[in-house]
Amino acid sequence: MKKELRYILKVAALSRTVVFGLQAIFNLLPDHEADAFNPESSHDIGILDRIVRNSLDGFDKWDAKYFIFIAENGYKEEQMYAFFPLFPLTVRSIATMLEILPVSLSYHSCLLLSGIILNSICFVGSVAALYHLTLQVYKDERFAVLSAVAHCFNPASIFFSTNYTESLYAFCVFQALVFLEERSLTKSTLLFMFASATRSNGIVNAGFPIYNLVIQFVIQNIVHGHLDVMQCKIQSIIQYSQQMCKAVVMTLAIILPFTVVNIIGYLQFCGDVHDMSAGDSDWCHGKVPILYSRIQSAHWGVGFLKYYKFRKIPNIILALPCIILTMYGVREYLFSIFSQSNSKKLQLASKDIFVYVVHVLFLCLFGILFMHVEVITRFIFSSSPFPCWVAASILMTDFKKSAVAYPCSFSTARAVWGILQPRSKLLCIYFATYVSIGTLLHVNFLPWT
Repeated sequence: MKKELRYILKVAALSRTVVFGLQAIFNLLPDHEADAFNPESSHDIGILDRIVRNSLDGFDKWDAKYFIFIAENGYKEEQMYAFFPLFPLTVRSIATMLEILPVSLSYHSCLLLSGIILNSICFVGSVAALYHLTLQVYKDERFAVLSAVAHCFNPASIFFSTNYTESLYAFCVFQALVFLEERSLTKSTLLFMFASATRSNGIVNAGFPIYNLVIQFVIQNIVHGHLDVMQCKIQSIIQYSQQMCKAVVMTLAIILPFTVVNIIGYLQFCGDVHDMSAGDSDWCHGKVPILYSRIQSAHWGVGFLKYYKFRKIPNIILALPCIILTMYGVREYLFSIFSQSNSKKLQLASKDIFVYVVHVLFLCLFGILFMHVEVITRFIFSSSPFPCWVAASILMTDFKKSAVAYPCSFSTARAVWGILQPRSKLLCIYFATYVSIGTLLHVNFLPWT
């Protein structure tokens, strides 16, 4: 194993240890009485069981309550279909194995512990995948390490450790992108499918194979004159058709989990598909009855600009740093396309990452216009490598002035801090503040991103 990879894996483990420690300390404070889903859990069955529950209680708040409930009891209510099945199914599978161990743990505690084990493994995997992806795209070891370290301490860190889907989803997406860059299409498709089975926005990843297999093929070969489809050369048509077929198959496969989840929900809540009077909800009788859209609108109030109310201003402010960071990176990349000078370009703009920019821009704009805006931070940091590339690019401009490749110890970290410009220091403060305050608020049932 390369020393750089060993280093980032150690940093990843350290970051999860820090979050776990902060969670344990902050969870000593009394919980806020939140108006949220909070079902009764089974009673503990001994001292060890009580210790596990108390130690992991901070990781069982907000949406984690839904995931653990689904893993334990299945999909009992309509709104639970907002939470896709791969994470709770995997947690249930690990918990079943933990039950075999000769220890006095209740099934509920096994589920909590399973979620933490799964997310810890997936988080480390997502860090390694981001490192390899950055190396594939940029061919720059230092930049790859800095990007991975930025991911280790990203502002949504608490959500990558608690019983949420962020770590599993990030691992699936980042590793799928690595395989796509390597042209391992089958492996890439499989992981994109896993991502779609983890979160609904996984279907947006269909844009990657469409771009890589079709649009990029057209730009490189037809626009540049290597192939001539217009003159109906047989070889040109065959190659283009092959690329198109691969993209269609991958796209359908990526959309499949979303479709299956909606079909299962329809059959559960709308009754007999041949009985038009079945089902209590209006959405059952729609031309295209999509359960997920119904849930987001009816139960979470999601819709075009629906979130923008005066009382939501504090939550909107929470998301602003991530939005600014993302849009700053998008602007720098787009400006670099039209700029003749390379001297002031950020590192992220040194390669063709057009598809990544379009992807993250779509996610950001969709989040601003349609979603609960405060979730944008975890939404984007778990869905795209782009914000970590932006952060690493900002740091890279200052690291180039130092002989240190990256902070590999406390002493070198202090030395590097001394050469950072105010912009880089502000970025580091943003990351550190959100890691600490985010953990404090989330584990005590207070609203966070």
